[in-house]
Amino acid sequence: MAKRTYPKTLSLAELNIRVNKTEQALGPMDKMGRTNEKSGFNFAGGGPPDTEVLIVQKVSGSANQPPGSTKICEGQLWNASVKVDAVAYRL
Repeated sequence: MAKRTYPKTLSLAELNIRVNKTEQALGPMDKMGRTNEKSGFNFAGGGPPDTEVLIVQKVSGSANQPPGSTKICEGQLWNASVKVDAVAYRL
């Protein structure tokens, strides 16, 4: 298992790009969360996943799950320096 953190100033769109790129080297992302200054992700190791991950912000306690996707995890992240609840899906 490997961990990576990213600055809290990144948007969810930027986090999606970075997480998908990191999965190519460290395997599938399986956990996410935040500290006071960074968004953090755990990667399970092994080969890269066959499909991409999509991280979306929860609004009013729920998130729109893309059709045909599988939920990976939930957690709090930073979205352009704002704390948000988010869900990650495997497309």
